[in-house]
Amino acid sequence: MTSLGRYISASGSFFNMRRLLLWIVVSVVGLVLLAIIGLGVYTHTAHFRTWARTQLLATVQPVINGELTLERISGSLWRGVTFHNLVVRQHGADVIRVPLVSISLDLVAQMTSYLRSSSLRVNTIVLQDPVLILKQNPQADWNLKQLINSPTSSSPAQPSTLSLFVDHLLITNGHLDITPAGETTTQVTTLSVAGA
Repeated sequence: MTSLGRYISASGSFFNMRRLLLWIVVSVVGLVLLAIIGLGVYTHTAHFRTWARTQLLATVQPVINGELTLERISGSLWRGVTFHNLVVRQHGADVIRVPLVSISLDLVAQMTSYLRSSSLRVNTIVLQDPVLILKQNPQADWNLKQLINSPTSSSPAQPSTLSLFVDHLLITNGHLDITPAGETTTQVTTLSVAGA
């Protein structure tokens, strides 16, 4: 075999190797895109929303000194989520009741922000018709003070490195009941707040 024949054989092998590598890269990119599309479709199903609701309640419930209920979740995880009938009860009585909580976000930006700086940024949180019921017991402690469980371990917990930023907070038609120990209830109604 001449040197020209060896050159042609080697360049053909190089061309086949490049073609194989290109095929592998295109296949991997295609599979990743297919997985992202499949995940996008799955997150819009009732099964996913039920699973997300169950996971959220299981995660938050141990922190709450009371009972947390959430009727359902709607919306898109990619752009914004709505929580329906969020209620926190303590000793059988409602403490917090919010018929509609809407959270708007950009999930792709969230992922890059979290990877860069361990921070999450929420565009907007809207609380529609929230009710907060504050009651003081005879020892002058408010029910809200006992709503969050303190850590049970004897060693101090490591501080969280996660930061949460909320760009806009909107409260529309809020209702606040305040009952000091041994006194009558004061009500604040049609409370609206817009914060940025």
